[in-house]
Amino acid sequence: ASRKFVAMVSGILERGVSSGDFRAGIDPVQLNITIAAIGYYYLTNRFTGSIIFERDLMEKNALNERLEFNIDTIMRLVSA
Repeated sequence: ASRKFVAMVSGILERGVSSGDFRAGIDPVQLNITIAAIGYYYLTNRFTGSIIFERDLMEKNALNERLEFNIDTIMRLVSA
């Protein structure tokens, strides 16, 4: 299953490089780990983060803002 997923991500990266949208040389495994990490950290630290940052990190707007930020972060990582 993981090989199929890595192959899928590799294909997406290759198409992005071919179209000029993505930069070359991105390791699909490292990219997947990074995507998982930025989502995992937020969710597993939501209670502590809500106390430290004095906001409800699970509130709908907070989740939408985090999703947008995560997408922007990954797009900046892969963009040409």
